[in-house]
Amino acid sequence: MVLLIAQSGSGFAAIYNWNGTVSTEWSNATNWIPTGVPGVGDTAYVSTNLTLPPELFSTVYWTNGMFSGASRIMPQGRLILAERAPYRQWSCSLTNEGLIELRSTASEYPFPYTNTVINRPGGIVRTSVGANVLGMTFENYGRVEVLGGVLSLAGGVVAGEYFVAEGAALHLMGGYAPNGIFRLQPYIVHGGGFFGVRTFSPDLHLRLYGILQGPLEWDRGSLSGGFTIGKEGVLKLKSSMPYPGFLYWSAAVTNEGLVEIETNTKVYNSGPYSRFINTTNGVVRKIGETNGWFDLEVPLENYGRVEVQTGAVNLRGGGVISGKFEVSRDALLRLAGGSYWMAEFAVSGSGFFGVDKSDLQSPSSTVGLLGVMNGPLEWRGGAITGTDHFTIGTNGTLTIRKMTATPYQMWMRTLTNAGLIDIVSDVEIGGPCNLVNAHTGILRKTDGTNTSTRINFLTLENHGSIESHSGLLQLQDRDWSFVDRGGSLKLFNASIQIPGTVVLRGELTGTGTFIGSVTNQGVIRPGVGTGALTIQGNLTQTLDGMLDIQLGGTTQHDQLVVTGTARLHGGINVSRINGYVPSVSDTFRVLAASAVSGALPRQNGVNILGEFRRLNIAINSTSVDLMAEAVQEEVPRLNITTLQPATVAWPAEFDGWHLMTSTNLSDPSNWVESLSSSNFTTVTAPDKERYWKLVKP
Repeated sequence: MVLLIAQSGSGFAAIYNWNGTVSTEWSNATNWIPTGVPGVGDTAYVSTNLTLPPELFSTVYWTNGMFSGASRIMPQGRLILAERAPYRQWSCSLTNEGLIELRSTASEYPFPYTNTVINRPGGIVRTSVGANVLGMTFENYGRVEVLGGVLSLAGGVVAGEYFVAEGAALHLMGGYAPNGIFRLQPYIVHGGGFFGVRTFSPDLHLRLYGILQGPLEWDRGSLSGGFTIGKEGVLKLKSSMPYPGFLYWSAAVTNEGLVEIETNTKVYNSGPYSRFINTTNGVVRKIGETNGWFDLEVPLENYGRVEVQTGAVNLRGGGVISGKFEVSRDALLRLAGGSYWMAEFAVSGSGFFGVDKSDLQSPSSTVGLLGVMNGPLEWRGGAITGTDHFTIGTNGTLTIRKMTATPYQMWMRTLTNAGLIDIVSDVEIGGPCNLVNAHTGILRKTDGTNTSTRINFLTLENHGSIESHSGLLQLQDRDWSFVDRGGSLKLFNASIQIPGTVVLRGELTGTGTFIGSVTNQGVIRPGVGTGALTIQGNLTQTLDGMLDIQLGGTTQHDQLVVTGTARLHGGINVSRINGYVPSVSDTFRVLAASAVSGALPRQNGVNILGEFRRLNIAINSTSVDLMAEAVQEEVPRLNITTLQPATVAWPAEFDGWHLMTSTNLSDPSNWVESLSSSNFTTVTAPDKERYWKLVKP
């Protein structure tokens, strides 16, 4: 061996070999061959234990042994970890402003684990071959170059600049407790290699903190701690293995940038504080294979945008449903477990978004819904639960589609529908729940011709609209459990069935069959345009009840058919469509029943003003008929009935006429105006004879 020895400042570089026979001190000249101490520009070869100097100006080739001390690698300094040792222990902390180069397959481990390598701005850490592991805390503020092979980091600070060449990889591997902590700061990544999380042993821990402001690929491993994906951050979940990637999160992850899922991945909830918060600026995107999937057991709070371009996203941990969801054709986003606070959200695309029993992990699995839902949700089966109340808001839609023979169950105190419940299949829906269809709510069956849909809750209270557009819609199986609060029952060439007798305070309208008996305190309006409506039961119409009839011709008019008996009171509203004027003697059968009784004192629209014609109402034993007749003068006719309560009424088309009453016809001053504010009044049993007349305004 040739040794070149130069004095300090002589301009000549020297080569030294370490023997460490006297001590481990760098500054002890007798530890070196030749005797001396390496200085600026010198080269030293080390293969046994060594205590580094406070400042390193030389180039050191280290092949074996343990480093100790605390040293600063100056800009002129080089620490080259060469071949021979598969494992090396460091009991020193290094600050690098020069170059640390790994030239072999080796694992560098600290002893103890608290030791740190800090790569300062201007410093370079470089590897070109083999699989190298830095097992100590590594804080990068300078530049890391992976020109070839693999560099695995156990923990530290992710900042500065990284260059990872095509085919090379830099792994955030994690480490043995208490190591494995990475603190994220803004950084830059170049090259086409892998830069991200890849943990090979379940014993290794990985904890991320701070803000991710660069790209990071996640292959596999477990996560604890908590971090934020910043606006410039990109987290890509992509497994390099033929089997799915499995992640274990026990921390809160906040996304303000982009999370992209490319391969089959499952994220397990491994801690009580884990959750995934997608902020208003955040995007979560599922791409990759058309049959691929992403399972998230961690609660998701979405306020940003979730895109499912291919495959399926299965949410199993609950969370908050808000923001925007874009589900492409043939893609799926399933609420497959957990409880969700439903808020205002939007869904676009033609894919599936909703609750799907086919993906619940067991037959007893349920999905909980809370809050006010203002967005579209499809329900394909299984049980939906809630701790108390759940509301479908005015902009909310719950579409129910049959995918299983098992009845669909609602387990909550009250479900309030202020939006739309759209049933598109033959299905049975029920459970220990009170359904309130609010004033703005629509509950409708729109598909499944000649099929039957059954809705059976504890109670069903209707303030809004219940519609059957196809087949049969069965509501409740107990006659006391349906309450009409002024809502509508609408038939579109279909049927609705309610057991017992419905007290109608709103309206029954349309074309089709209502199966059940009706006490009409509201309005019955046959036809859509004009048409026939059948009540398969009995009809009782009270004083407040009205029958609305449209006439468009002798063969084009509304008709109410009652298969049972019809007991009449209240009134009838007649209107003419398309400019139709009946000819004298034209007859219209507007009601048919097995037996008809009573009267219709409130008769509106029966006078055809300007044509000197009137529609006479004939109440027969099994029908109610209208017949047009000529009149000499167009004056209102008072209808006085003795039915209880007795009524005095006149047609509403004579607006402004005043009702007068008297108990003494011989005294003109005894006539006084009735206090009635409408075109009819009720009469209690008088203490003496009473007379009535109408006065023209």
